[in-house]
Amino acid sequence: MEDFYSIQNLTDANLFQEILARFVPDGATILDAMCGKRIFWRKIAQDKYRVIYNDLRLKIEADTYLDFLDYPEEEKFDCIVFDPPHIAFTKTSLFYAKYGSTTELGKAKSLGELLDLAPAKFLQLLRPSGIVIAKVFDDRKSGELVPAHAKMLKNMQKNFILEDLIIKSSVQQKEAQKNWNSGRKPRKNSIPAHSYFMVFKKRDTPLESVYFRRR
Repeated sequence: MEDFYSIQNLTDANLFQEILARFVPDGATILDAMCGKRIFWRKIAQDKYRVIYNDLRLKIEADTYLDFLDYPEEEKFDCIVFDPPHIAFTKTSLFYAKYGSTTELGKAKSLGELLDLAPAKFLQLLRPSGIVIAKVFDDRKSGELVPAHAKMLKNMQKNFILEDLIIKSSVQQKEAQKNWNSGRKPRKNSIPAHSYFMVFKKRDTPLESVYFRRR
């Protein structure tokens, strides 16, 4: 793919491969903060980057099992991959091991709180000009849209520059239900769905500092 578009219907693995190729150099040290089943990494050669896989769930194959918000500051990374859970799956759900659950986010009591606290942790763990690749879903509660991507953008703007935002489009609801192999249909509000891949670069100077110096 010669050009990088803002709307894609690629799989997560293919789209993630495109993002890494564009923004993260070979040999970079990367922290996958909530790696799960490593779906993003299916198209990436194992020796292309130095990747530390982290997850809270002990049954997940990972290198470390830490609350991301408590990750040791001594370790520094060129890139952090941030793909938090967005649905409250139970431990008996088929999707719990794959996607995690918003009921288990460590010290953060909700996804919204995690999105509030994560930017400060990114600053601690990233090297200068470090990159954050974040994936978030918007959701609906009581019939109203909860724009997680807008919250993420707002929280990141002080210390990070938005390098790219890619909307990943999903298949339409009827098609998704037809191919739902387990016989269970997704929630009405979950599909048709789309997610946001956002790429941020660490600022040299916080935005407020630049603003007040220029006045």
